[in-house]
Amino acid sequence: MNLDQSTIDVSVKSPSDGASDHSRSFKFDGILHNASQDLVFERCARDIIDNVLQGYNGTLMAYGQTGAGKTFTMTGPADNYQYRGVIPRSLAYLFRELQARPDYAVTVRVSYLEIYNEIMFDLLSSFNEDDPAGVAQAHRGPVQAPRAGGGPVDHGGTGIAFGSALPGAQAAGNLAIQEDAQGATVVRGLSRPVANSEEEALHLLFEGETNRAIAEHKLNKVSSRSHCVFTVYLDMQNRVDSSGSIISSKLHIVDLAGSERVAKTGTEGRLLREAMYINKSLTFLEQVIIALSDRRRDHIPYRQGKLTKVSKDSLGGGS
Repeated sequence: MNLDQSTIDVSVKSPSDGASDHSRSFKFDGILHNASQDLVFERCARDIIDNVLQGYNGTLMAYGQTGAGKTFTMTGPADNYQYRGVIPRSLAYLFRELQARPDYAVTVRVSYLEIYNEIMFDLLSSFNEDDPAGVAQAHRGPVQAPRAGGGPVDHGGTGIAFGSALPGAQAAGNLAIQEDAQGATVVRGLSRPVANSEEEALHLLFEGETNRAIAEHKLNKVSSRSHCVFTVYLDMQNRVDSSGSIISSKLHIVDLAGSERVAKTGTEGRLLREAMYINKSLTFLEQVIIALSDRRRDHIPYRQGKLTKVSKDSLGGGS
């Protein structure tokens, strides 16, 4: 395999005679090989956040095979500041930029949505929307994660799951994707607590992380079994011109569940069912991206899956 700044050339050799069977070339906007977390943020996230501050919606996704390092890239380890991921760096940059705009009154809210087997879960349901610091009330520590039907995630004895049994956790029937009067996509029932500082936003992020569904298989001991959408909502109004309208925008940062080849992961039972949902939703996402890149397409199939429907106004439209 050879690579430069924007192209990967792959040659596949026959295991019998060592001769090259065929080769393919893949082109990208850029390739980050052995890159630092800081470089990933600068190259992939900073421009999107700048546009969100200008009133546009944005989406940043980590896509790849299970075990490729998506969650590490997006969140990073909680105990190592140097390796913090895209989301913590984005929050730090966002609040730093907002502090440099004293002429604007800004309200920042966040939400953390998990899509597990096409069922939506609110990872911040324990927080009051007007009390972002309700830390003392939040349960800490790994326990079995509740899912549809009220029972814990069961991986047929082959996997493990962590999460917090938070009082009043909302799922399934409590959450619904709708469009508001302005045509913006909203999830009815999803908690959106206010974050007045980078510290409060980080607390909400890491509290939500403890509620995620994960499991173990041959390729990954802590495989994410769901898509998780961490969203930052901005409402900005000029303090000088109080009669001016409020500018609203949002940033989706999505840690996608990894695509899986069942023959390699060796999954079965509940894990196999999860893999089917994961691969199907990633296929729907691919179809939407392909449709958006084709200017001749009149219809974009957002409604095929929860992930694409939630991201509708941040993938197309005002993004």
